[in-house]
This record gives sequence, structure tokens and C-alpha cells, in this order.
Amino acid sequence: MAVKGIDVSVYQGNIDWAKVKASGIGFAILRVGYGRCDDQKDKMFEQNYKNAKAIGMPIGIYHYSYAKTADNARQEAKTCLKWIKGKKFEYPVAFDIEDKSQTNLGKATLTAIAKAFCEEIEKAGYYPCIYASKSWLDNKLDMSALKYDVWVAQWTNTCTYKGAYGIWQNSDNGSINGISGRVDTDISYKDYPTIMKTTGKNGYDKPIAKITVTYQTHDDVKNKWLPYVEGDFDYAGNFGNAIDAVRAKLSSGNIYYKVHTKSAFLRKGKWLPEVKNFTDYAGNYNQPIDAVAFRTDTGRTIKYRVHEKATNRWLDPVTGYNINDAQNGYAGNIGKEIDAIKIWLE
Repeated sequence: MAVKGIDVSVYQGNIDWAKVKASGIGFAILRVGYGRCDDQKDKMFEQNYKNAKAIGMPIGIYHYSYAKTADNARQEAKTCLKWIKGKKFEYPVAFDIEDKSQTNLGKATLTAIAKAFCEEIEKAGYYPCIYASKSWLDNKLDMSALKYDVWVAQWTNTCTYKGAYGIWQNSDNGSINGISGRVDTDISYKDYPTIMKTTGKNGYDKPIAKITVTYQTHDDVKNKWLPYVEGDFDYAGNFGNAIDAVRAKLSSGNIYYKVHTKSAFLRKGKWLPEVKNFTDYAGNYNQPIDAVAFRTDTGRTIKYRVHEKATNRWLDPVTGYNINDAQNGYAGNIGKEIDAIKIWLE
């Protein structure tokens, strides 16, 4: 994929972001600031961030560096992180290394500077990249020691940088509707918005993987296992026929469960031993169940509810249980048979 973009700073003045988006621009990288002092924040950053977000423009940021040492770069990163705290970005947090004052520092020092900044950014949960000209990438940085994405600047018709890169700045002389004067133009070759959202970077929460619970019940009247069901969109059981056994498993992680048998002639009701996954089932054939309890080791909340045979109603959902206390967190009414169950994870 190739997406057209721009990078902007205070020098572009007031930007009409709606017009920029309508012109076919698919992303923007905003200068957040430069150096390591609080008063070096770009005067238009907050406005650009607010207005670009308001029209749904995917954005990233860049920080212009004056660092002469790795410690300077770490200080710049901490200042940058302070400026972007609480914000979300669909494109990388770029370290802009190009200043004339850094030119003669040597490859080892410049590489250490870039690495130090990016390490701090990455440690804070953001997705760093390195912005530099093709000349700097080829001659002043040891790119084999830098594992980060590259945003290469080469103002030509074709990018001739031989290393891997995610973004190419192809001009410093672009003309875009909504911006007065010239602007840098870029092309992105990676689906950065998806990367950020699926990995939980740049202020996005990492998506919680879906865990499916599969379970079935044994019909006490028909003396057979009923079909498997998944989650709470269906239930396991037959209304009117008591359940005498249950089994369950998860698509990821473990589920532990136990059942309570109803008291009957010459037989006292009791909690049966806990069972794990499909290694066995919980229950005794021909001994109807009046309560169930489930827990998991997934860190997710498990909920379940039972349908009461005598009253023909679903009882309120229950959340987990304490394995050391049989009376904590079970679903059912002791003494009243259940004929269906629902289980799901949140």
C-alpha cells in the first residue's frame, strides 16, 4: 500500500485540515517540538493535533534533535513524552536527526544518540522511527545497530535508499489545498494505523484476544449428552429436563468447574470434586444438579447463569467463585434442579 502524506510544523501556519484531507492526503506527521526544554514545544502542535484529529486524519509526530550525546537524546525523549502524554497517534513517533551541529559527531555517537531516544520512546509504549536524509542513513548512522523503522528524506523522483524504510519524504516543495505556502510531502508504505491498533502502541490499548468457551450438559431424563454450545448466544440444556453432568473447555487457557447434586431419598446433596477442561465431566449420572460454579486462569471475567426447572426462569448471572469456599459465587438454588446453563467470558 502507498498512502500520500505531509509533515508540518509552525511554519505552515493555520491549516485547513478538512481541505487537506479532501485533497487526498491520508496522513500527517506533526512536529511536536525540538530540543529538550519545555519552551521548545512547537507552537502549533496542539492546534494541529486537535484539528487533524477532529476530521479523522491519521497522524504521527516528529521531534527535531539537537542532542550531542546519548544522555541529551534521552532527555529529549522524556520532554517529547511529556508533550504527547494522553494522546494517540496512528503513525510513528519519529526522531529527526539532521542538525548541522551534529554533523561531525561521528557514526558511533550519532548511532548511540538515535538509539537512546528511540529506546526511551519504545519503553513508554510508543512506536519510534528514525527520520534522516539518505546521505545520513548511508554515511552517518550505523543502521545495522538500529532496529527501528526508517523515514527517509530524498527529494527526488525515486528513492534510492537500499535499506528498509516505511515512509519516504519525497519533496520539501509540495503544494496542498488547505495550506498556504510549501509543505513537505511523504509516502507511507506500511499500514501503520493497523500496526498501532493491533499492537497497542502510541496510546492505543492492545485488543483483548477473544476466548471462546465451549460447553455441554447431560440430560438426566434422556440419559444423553446434548450438543455443544459456545458462549451466551445459546444455552446448553432442555427446559423441563434436569441436568446431571456438565463439561466445558476454553479456546485459550483453562476452565475449572464443579457441580452440586440435589439431595434425594437416602442421598444427601453435595459439591462434587472440581474438574478441569474436558479431562472429565462434573456430575454423576442420574443425580440432578442444583448449582454450578466456574472459574478460569485467563485473567478474564467468567460469567454464568442457570435456568431453574421448577420456576421456569433464568437466575441472575454469577461471576466466578472462590475455590476455597463452595458457597461463594455459585449459580443456582440448593434443592432446586436446573435444566439449562449459559457461560461466557468478558
